[in-house]
Amino acid sequence: MINVSTVSRINYLEYKELPSGTPVMNFQVGVRNRKKEDGYTNARVSVFGQQADWLRGHLQNGSVVQLRGSMELISRGDKTYATIYADKVNPFLPEPRVSEPAAKMAAHDDDVPF
Repeated sequence: MINVSTVSRINYLEYKELPSGTPVMNFQVGVRNRKKEDGYTNARVSVFGQQADWLRGHLQNGSVVQLRGSMELISRGDKTYATIYADKVNPFLPEPRVSEPAAKMAAHDDDVPF
């Protein structure tokens, strides 16, 4: 297996539970090939256990994630498939938006007399 660390966008997402009750999150990401002209390869990512359960509420199609894990390449006929077994997945969550009145109050904090 090959160790990988990449930042990519999710283009397919699936959550399920194994018969044993273990949560599993499967999703696909585009991984850039070494040569730019070769484009991207879709890699399937699998996350198990508590991390999969937590990610269920934080990921959706189009989310950007940083992931680290082991990649396995499987050849079937003339096609090669990549599967990443992720040890760590960090979603890039959007910054919370500050309402306009709150932003104005923050700008005038120096004016408070005490």
